[in-house]
Amino acid sequence: MNRPRVLFIDDDATHMHPLLKAGWEVCFAPSLPAVQAYIEASRHGFDVVCLDCHMHPWSGLDIAKEVLIHRGFPIVLHSQDWEARREVARLLSEHERPHTLITYRPNSEFADRIKIWLEELP
Repeated sequence: MNRPRVLFIDDDATHMHPLLKAGWEVCFAPSLPAVQAYIEASRHGFDVVCLDCHMHPWSGLDIAKEVLIHRGFPIVLHSQDWEARREVARLLSEHERPHTLITYRPNSEFADRIKIWLEELP
């Protein structure tokens, strides 16, 4: 994987800096309408979707229900809100979405951890 393409769903743009620093192609979506627009406009899809589970006024659960459970994107859940991560992970597992990585929050090792995880997927 040369330059991963990521849909970064978060209400805080500073959280995507580790991916930008690593040279990833990042599409920032701070809301459900932005997520829908990126997915509809994307011809090549995304290598991974990073989803903040605790956003205002949309939750990660809302976005997962509306958009992500019907797509084949590997998903990285990140949030400091443990309960929100658990709810979204439960929803994804109920829809047989086995390719989900759960992290605390983006940090300096974030991009490397995701890249290794993606390379290990079947």
